Parts: sequence; structure tokens; C-alpha cells
Amino acid sequence: MALTLPHAIVVRIVFALAFLVLLVPSSLMAVAHGAVIARVAGATLSTLLVWWCLYRLCMRAERQAWFVAASIPVLAMGVFTAPAYAWGALAIMYVAQRFVRWYPRAESAAVSRTRDAAEDVPPATDAGAADTSTHETRSHIVDLDPICAPYRRMLLSLRAIRAAIASLAGSALLTGPGLLLFAMYDFDAPGFGVISGVAVTAFLLAVGALFVVWQRALWIGSLKAARFGAAITALLAVGLVLWVVTTVRSDMFETGTIWYLVVAFALQLTIVFALGAASVILVRQQRDATLIAMLRQNSRHTWPAAMLHLCGIVTPRRRALDALVHRSVLLSALAFCLEGTAFYVYFRAGTNFLRAGDRVVASGVMLSPFPGRLSLLEAHYVNLLIIAAVLLPILYVTTQVTLTLADRLRNAARRAAVRSAEDLLNEDERPPILFLRDFDDDQVSLGQGSLPAWSRVVDPGVELANLEDVMQTYAALGPLVAIGRPEDVRPPIGVARRYVRSGDWQSVVLSLMDGARIVVVGTSDSPGLVWEIEHLRDRGHLEKSVFVLPPTAAGNAALLWRIAQLISRHDGQDVGGIGTVALPSIGTRRAVGMVLRDGAVTVFVTKRRPSQVELDVLLRLTDPTCLPPSRVQHSFFCGASDGCTLM
Repeated sequence: MALTLPHAIVVRIVFALAFLVLLVPSSLMAVAHGAVIARVAGATLSTLLVWWCLYRLCMRAERQAWFVAASIPVLAMGVFTAPAYAWGALAIMYVAQRFVRWYPRAESAAVSRTRDAAEDVPPATDAGAADTSTHETRSHIVDLDPICAPYRRMLLSLRAIRAAIASLAGSALLTGPGLLLFAMYDFDAPGFGVISGVAVTAFLLAVGALFVVWQRALWIGSLKAARFGAAITALLAVGLVLWVVTTVRSDMFETGTIWYLVVAFALQLTIVFALGAASVILVRQQRDATLIAMLRQNSRHTWPAAMLHLCGIVTPRRRALDALVHRSVLLSALAFCLEGTAFYVYFRAGTNFLRAGDRVVASGVMLSPFPGRLSLLEAHYVNLLIIAAVLLPILYVTTQVTLTLADRLRNAARRAAVRSAEDLLNEDERPPILFLRDFDDDQVSLGQGSLPAWSRVVDPGVELANLEDVMQTYAALGPLVAIGRPEDVRPPIGVARRYVRSGDWQSVVLSLMDGARIVVVGTSDSPGLVWEIEHLRDRGHLEKSVFVLPPTAAGNAALLWRIAQLISRHDGQDVGGIGTVALPSIGTRRAVGMVLRDGAVTVFVTKRRPSQVELDVLLRLTDPTCLPPSRVQHSFFCGASDGCTLM
């Protein structure tokens, strides 16, 4: 997949810096320490060839961030060790790049059609002037950016807390058996090993349970939990500062190992702030009624459901004892432990970095090209290079590989937990949440709307790939169902499917429309979806419908206008007294969705390319348990004939 311009610029900057910081100084240092000019020239030429091959590989790679991070240690290997090692690593990366290309990112099948809309958007005033006998429906515009900004950071913090819980759970599972085996090996104190193993395991599990309680309290917007978390975060930060002060030694400045302590402190301080960010956000945003109302929606989840949701555990059914040993539960629990393993490395990074620094200085690793004792400046330079060019990239790549494996295990767990809509509706008697969409983009792909890859340094979460995953915010309101595509070999992951093999799918859809509590429509201009929207309008179900524009169509104002007119007019006549919908201009912003509530049309917009966060906020704000759109903060009210524009 071709890289976009910003990604290509990042690759060029990284490789230019690697050339200036790695190759040029190291060659000059090698000559200054008496290395043969011919050998330095040959090694430099070999490194330049590796550099160029890696550059081309990173420009073509699917997992661009992975390969850029992995290229830095390979370049350092070519500079400081035998060039043959760099060529071998390059071959391994090439094979890995070919392997990763087998798993392309999900792309929307309707991108080209929705992006290249053929007709222009008529002016807002023209729509109202077409028929003076009808009234004009009021229009609201809700700016999602002020709401999404704190919510996005809060989600990042909550996922970091989940990873901390996973790391404690994994440590507890390993501590007891580990100490027991150690005690059995040391025959002098087997009883001590058993007692200490049980005690340490119980302590870690208790701390993990406290983390769960604290996270759920933050998850439902508890200000008491937020203040407690902010205080604990401040105490942990002070403790880290004291740890650094007591660890500093005078020889660290002479050998350059002080940089290992600085990086370890910065990394752990980042983790602490990531854990406490949700608390700080709640304390600062406590007057934001919209954000608090969104978080209070989570309180409708029962305690077991909330705990499973926070830990990412997938269950095949709501009520069954055998669910505890179901394949989906076991796989998702294993994924949870893998996330904990990745985060455990971060928590231990301080000690590990200091040990690595002492070993580098003691063994002279990667210093062989420079005979003799290094100067003070050269020692600091070499240690910084080892940290920036070897340790940090390796830490990042291994963590991302571990988290990707956890993602695949969780997807396998979700696959094992897929159920039919019939079973779900028979078990859950509440009105369902109906999902309507174009079969050409069955799950309404989010495309390139995901969050940046760098956020996963402190975030073990999974970036959602489609609208069905985001719709899980409605799971506590009722069963999520959709009509399955007849061509499916097996049901896809996400919303439960009901398959109609006889061809009379229209009557099934109409029946589900009438009984649904909420109808979520992934908008497009396909004939089948237009038919469904017309029947939502004619049967009086618009007030409970949410029209969502996929990120790939968020800038398509023509599609938004067509949907608005479709829900209000039929053969030139008003439907249900709605009147003509004349949308005000949204300027350069992108529409995310639209609803009709209390006789007014509300359009949700954002400056960003919509991601899972914007869609999640849209669904939460249109949830009947949240504030009505007219009371949402950060909204701008416009009469239909005002022609107002967002500033």
C-alpha cells in the first residue's frame, strides 16, 4: 500500500537523521582511533547500501512504524559491527515485509464511489424555497472536537490502567509457582517458598483488584476516584524523583551511563502520567455536563460485565456456567496476559536499563571499532547511540509484536463467540439495536481513521476497524443485530447476523425496524440502503435512527444533503410534518453523522479525520440515556434559513 505524504516525510527524516548521527560521527571516530582508511571506506559503502535498501523497504511496508523502528538497530549494526550482520538482518526484514503484506489493512469498498460524488450540494436556502407551502425544519450543528479531545485522552489512560491490571495479574500467576520452584530447588527453605509465594501472589491480586475498582469508578465518571487517582499519581511521581536522586552515582557521568537513568526515568514517568491522566481529566472537566453524562452511561453495565469489558474478556453468552471454560474466554484471557507481559517490560524498564548500561560499560559492547579508551564526550555519544539506536527500537518493536499477537488472539476469541441473531433475540427479550448498511461495505470500515501508531507505546488497546466494533457502546441497551449478507461463508465478527435465505429480506428488515429500540444506519447511496431509509421515514422511525457517515465519506457533503432530503421529502411532499431540511453550511469541517430529534435535525461535525473516538462520541450523544442534542455543550444552533457557518 502506498504511503501518504506525511508518512513518507517521516521515513525520510528518520533516515536522514540516522545518516548524520550514526554514520558520519562513527566514521570520523574510527579514523581518529587509528582504523585503516580502506576498512572505514568499505564499511561506510556497505552501510550506505544497507541504508538505501532499508529506506526502500520502509517506504513500501504495510506496518511502516514497525519497520522504521527496526531499521535503526540494523543501521547501528552496520556502523559498529561487522557489515555481514547488517546484511543478514536486512534479509530477515525483507522476508518479514513480504509476510506482513499478506495481511493488508481493511479498506472501504465504497471509498471511490462516495469520495467522487457527481452532484454538487444545493444551497441551503434553495431547498426551503422549492415549496413555500411547507415549513422548514430547524438545524443544529454539534462540534465534536471539544468533547472528543478529553474523551480520547481518557480512553488512552483507561487502557493503560487495564494494561497495568494485566501486568499485575500475570506477575501474580508467575510469582507463586516461581517462588515455590525456587524453594524446592533450595531444599533448606521449602516452607518459606510456599508461604512467601502465597503471600506475594495474594498481595499482587489485591492490588490488581484495587486497580479494577478504581478503573470502573473512573469509567463511570466518579470524581472521588478521580481525586484519589490524581493524588496517587502525584505521590508516584515524587517517588520516581526520589528513586532517581538516590540512584545517581558520580561514575555515571564519567562512563555515560547517566543517560540510561534519564531514559528509564522518562519512560516510567510517562507510564505514571498515562495511568493518572484519566483522573486529572475528570477533575479538570467536572463541569463539562456532556462528558460526565457520557461516562455515566457506563453505569448501566453490571459489575461482572464491566469487569469483563475493562479486561477485554469475550464471553459467548450472557448466562451460562460453561462460559468460563469456553474457547473465547480462554483465548481472550491469554490475550489479556500478553498485554500484561508487554506492560510488565515497561514497569521493569528502569532496572533493566540501568543493568544494560552497566553491562555495556563493563563489556565494551559495540565499542570494538574504536581501539583505546574513549574520551568523556565519545563515551556519552556511544551510550546515547546504544539507547536511541538499539534498546528503544527493540523495546518498541517487541512490544508491538506482542500486542499484535494479543490482538489476533482476541479476534480469534471474538470469532469463537459469534452467535446468530435468532439465539441472541431468544435469550434477550429487550428491543434490539438494528444495524443497517450497504453490503458492499458490510461492516462499514473505518479505513484510515485509526489513531496514530505512536500512542501504543503506552496503550495496549486495539484500534477498532469498523463501525460494528464501535457500536458495542449500545450493548447494554439491547442485543445488536443486523441482516447478514447471503454470500457469507461464516458470520463476520461483530454484530449478530440474521440470514434470510428465501429472498424475502424486506419483510424481515421491516419487522426488525418496527421492534428496534435504536436503528444505526451506515450511510451510502446504494439502492438497498435508500429503500431502507425510505421505509424508516414512511413508518415513523426517524426519531430513533442514527445516520453515520463512514470516515471515508465524512467530507462528502453531497451524500449528507441527499440523506437529509431523503428523510424529509417523498414525491415532493412533506413526510410526517417534518418539513424541508435545509442544512446550514459546515464549512471546512467533516460531517460524522446526523439525527432527527424533536423535529430538529442535528449534524455532528469535526475538524479531524473521524476515528473510532468521534464515532463513539456520536453514538453516545445519540443514546437516549444521554443528553438530548439540543442540550449538548459545544453545539451551535442555526435556523434552517440562517445559512450559518461554523467558525
